Amino acid sequence: MENIPSENELVQTAKLLSELQKQLVQYKSALDSIDLAAQSNQNVSTELARMSQIFEMLQQKQEALVKSFDDTRRALIFTQQKTQQVRKDMDEMSQGFARNINAGLQKTVQAVDQKIAQIAAPDRDIVQKEVKKLKLYLFANILVMFVLFLSVFLYFNNDTTQENLSSRKSNISQSAPLKNRQAPSKTMPSATATRQKFNIQILNGCGTSGVAQIFEKFLRKKNYRVARTKNADRFDYRQSMIYLDGDFPDEAARIARLLDISLDNIKPAPSQWKTHNVTIVIGKDNRSLAPAK
Repeated sequence: MENIPSENELVQTAKLLSELQKQLVQYKSALDSIDLAAQSNQNVSTELARMSQIFEMLQQKQEALVKSFDDTRRALIFTQQKTQQVRKDMDEMSQGFARNINAGLQKTVQAVDQKIAQIAAPDRDIVQKEVKKLKLYLFANILVMFVLFLSVFLYFNNDTTQENLSSRKSNISQSAPLKNRQAPSKTMPSATATRQKFNIQILNGCGTSGVAQIFEKFLRKKNYRVARTKNADRFDYRQSMIYLDGDFPDEAARIARLLDISLDNIKPAPSQWKTHNVTIVIGKDNRSLAPAK
């Protein structure tokens, strides 16, 4: 006969199985904790890497700020040195003017004394007239010295402005002439009333600021009526154009000759510019035209 386990053995076996199951559950929990810890470590590593990148970026920005601060400090030191030099030059100039004024006053006083001594005559009116003349002469000398000092002071303060104006005049004088330039007509309109019969608009087609106002001023001096100045539909017109709407071909030709625009550049006005009899579109060749000379 086979051995049949007793009831006690079965109970013991069940207890052992229950204990084994508990240990397996504990092992599983431990493994889950290990997985969580590993995942946490990975997240911590990722966060540390990101923090390291942020720290490097902050360090680079700090270096850039330090460099910018050094550049600004050097610029301030340079400006301060220039200011001190200008102030020193102005002080020396003021002292020189003061010395010249004092010397001139002393010479003038001596001349007055000599004149008074020479004119010491019984006629008192003559003496008084001579004294008045000498006083006027003295006052004129003082005024001239003051104006001279003020002019030098303004010259130092406006040095940059004078350089900019000189550069602008040089650029205008060196501009190249247009190849198809027409000679200005010697025949001008017979009367101002003829020019007032039609209206003109001037459009900036080159993008240069203020060029339309220069052309407007030029035409107004010629007694033409300019109704409006504004920007054109684009800024890439290579040549200046004249668009005509109305029965004024002769006047359009006169305006073209006045502005040194080729007669071939006179065209019929498109629909958007038919609000005015003559539309002048200023192109890139504006420096070679008459208003810019």
